[in-house]
Amino acid sequence: MMQVSAKGEVVVPPEQTATKNPRPAAAPAELPRPASASPLPRPASNPSGPQGPLPKVTWETNSQFEFTNEVAMRRAAEAAEAAKRKEALRVWRIVGGAVLAVLLIGLANEVGAAFLRAAPSAGHVAASVDDIGRQITQLYDKPAQPLVLESARPVVFEYSTARRADYDVVTTLRLRAELYAPAESNGAQPYLQLQRSLAEARAKVLKHSLFSTVPTLRDAPEMPRLLVVTHHAGEKLVVKVPLSATRSGWSWTLAPVKLEQRRAHRPLHGEVIARFSETPFIVFNRGSARDIMLQKMQDARRYIIAVNGEMVNRGLTE
Repeated sequence: MMQVSAKGEVVVPPEQTATKNPRPAAAPAELPRPASASPLPRPASNPSGPQGPLPKVTWETNSQFEFTNEVAMRRAAEAAEAAKRKEALRVWRIVGGAVLAVLLIGLANEVGAAFLRAAPSAGHVAASVDDIGRQITQLYDKPAQPLVLESARPVVFEYSTARRADYDVVTTLRLRAELYAPAESNGAQPYLQLQRSLAEARAKVLKHSLFSTVPTLRDAPEMPRLLVVTHHAGEKLVVKVPLSATRSGWSWTLAPVKLEQRRAHRPLHGEVIARFSETPFIVFNRGSARDIMLQKMQDARRYIIAVNGEMVNRGLTE
């Protein structure tokens, strides 16, 4: 007969169990326990039971939480700032390295150019320049235009390649005397026109023998040659002569000078006064030249009028 315990469990009487199971139940075999194993500790109390009241949050614990949060935020800010500084330092290192690389490349180019474009020796160039100066002086120094060499210097025109250098030899010549030339300006035109008319009147007198009836026509007035100063003493004439040098290995060779390629800054015009000394002359716009010119022009007009009058009296034509 079954029985129910106080906990509501069914309990079988032992006699019934023995009747149903005449053979006694064998005890379960117990597994061997390792020597090093130790029994697990049992909890002091039932984990499923009540744990007691929770701790009460007070002002002290709240302020501690706020302090911990502030420290965490400050540390986070410091970490972010450190990361920014680290990134900025990395960028500056990259930029500085790039700038340094550019400077080193430029320095290497300059050093390479200095070695590759080393100019010819100064003594070699100076000797050629002096020779060019002497040749230019011989070409331009003439009795009619006396010149003296003042200076000759090389001027680097261009380094076309690492193996070629082009120069301009600048030769400066100084004029030793004033130069003169026949006056042709607008101010001299009235004098020149009257001078031509006087020459025509003389030709008429000789052609028709007008002086036979008018003896005064035999002696015609003189109108001297009119000159003007073109260059003053001390003026400079600059002549440029091209000069090139080629490089073979580490040595330079100067090319032959081509004087036909010279360029004069301002060619000289005129001659020294001694070249006009064979005939009388008047230097235009100098000293009392104006008064002399006016007097000569007045005398020439009177003579021309007398000749034309005599031609009319004789009924002669041109």
